[in-house]
Amino acid sequence: TAAPHPPALLRELAMTASRALKVGLVSISDRASTGVYEDLGIPALRDWFALALTTPWTMETRLIPDEQAVIERTLIELVDVALCDLVLTTGGTGPAPRDVTPEATLAVLERRHAGLMELIRARCSIQAPRAYLSRGEAGTIAAPAAIVGAVLDALRPLGVTDIAMPLTPSRVWQAIRDGAGTQAG
Repeated sequence: TAAPHPPALLRELAMTASRALKVGLVSISDRASTGVYEDLGIPALRDWFALALTTPWTMETRLIPDEQAVIERTLIELVDVALCDLVLTTGGTGPAPRDVTPEATLAVLERRHAGLMELIRARCSIQAPRAYLSRGEAGTIAAPAAIVGAVLDALRPLGVTDIAMPLTPSRVWQAIRDGAGTQAG
């Protein structure tokens, strides 16, 4: 199969950076982090970035348990110490008591972008009713880094394959409109 078209948000970040785009990938799973089963989140994200980006990029990966303090420390470390431009998390956003990724994310965000996640869940629930079970959060922690939980995964049922940065409500709406157009055609 052909490589996917480079997502606009990543391409724009990489082109405007004075260094290679640095992406933090965090997989949050009690069982994977203790070796009960193999983590598939980070390898899938890594492979996707390798196909999607044509500009230089590096990654920092973390496989951690679903513990709020550990998640908070990891997000802060990836932004403040590792100097990641973008941090993506996978896992821990469901309704189970151990799923504390949203609480940890909210604890470290300086600016929450709640409307973005509400929009994504509302639009995705049309085709995927369980979208409302996701409690993902998005926002900024320190300019220019951002933490975004599963935006493209949540919008994929609507035909969205990329979103230009900076991630704004108008760009999300445009991506949804564009995605709907490709599904209809």
